[in-house]
Amino acid sequence: MPVRSIVCTIALAAALTAPFAAAQQNLVQSQGQILYLSGPSNSLTDGDLAPGLMGGERFGGSGQDNAVVDGNGNAFFRARLVSNSGAVLAPIYLQYAYYYGSNRNNLTLLMRGGDPEPSGTIPNAILSTSTSGAPFTGSPRISENGQMMFGASIWDFVGNTVTSANDTVL
Repeated sequence: MPVRSIVCTIALAAALTAPFAAAQQNLVQSQGQILYLSGPSNSLTDGDLAPGLMGGERFGGSGQDNAVVDGNGNAFFRARLVSNSGAVLAPIYLQYAYYYGSNRNNLTLLMRGGDPEPSGTIPNAILSTSTSGAPFTGSPRISENGQMMFGASIWDFVGNTVTSANDTVL
């Protein structure tokens, strides 16, 4: 997008919001929910504890993905995780998880890298890659009725049933 277009878009947005009273703007801002706080980088322990994990892992790492929101205000997102001491988790697939919820009290872990492949059709397959890399895509989708879709990689370190020809699922 050319710079001129960006400036025009910002100016138009500012012009459209200027007539609103300050009280109306504050009302909109004060009704937001904070789902979690993430540590700004690795080796820090200031991120919130990630719910649903037994090792005290925290939200943190080298950046978080944007969430998608359904019609009821529930957010669905891929989170980055660090250990309870703020250290980078290894293997890499342990650094990723999908969460869903509308506030801190009901934020729910759906799945994490390293979990068993959800359909159960491939014995010993887990959410991972052949190189122990990131198991999930960062572009999840959610419909108005709560149906979720995301890409994932699977791998079976034991049976070698999964190959590069069948290691990606939706």
